[in-house]
Amino acid sequence: MGYSAKFMEHFLNPKNSRKPEKYNYSGKAVHEVDSDEVVIYINIKEDTIEEVGYQVKGCPRAIAATSVFSTLIKGKNVKDALKISENDIRRELELYDEKYTCISIPVKAFKNALEALK
Repeated sequence: MGYSAKFMEHFLNPKNSRKPEKYNYSGKAVHEVDSDEVVIYINIKEDTIEEVGYQVKGCPRAIAATSVFSTLIKGKNVKDALKISENDIRRELELYDEKYTCISIPVKAFKNALEALK
């Protein structure tokens, strides 16, 4: 299976891959089968995600998925960011093989980070 150019860009040059100096929420998720791990850091101000960063340990798909997810939520209000799904990530990366469930890890980490808002 070959990967799209966009997938390779996010895998080889991940966007927002760092722990930001300023964040007010963080969340972690670990894939139950292959142990891919994502910790996401977000800074929310007035219901808008102003900053996002993350640390990821895992396969190329987990790295690319977390990178693209970070670009999809940055600048969005929390309500809209919560609507971004695993399928949105797959579409962005042109990665449609559903056997790769690690794509869901950044979404889970994000939702875990937002648990404090409830």
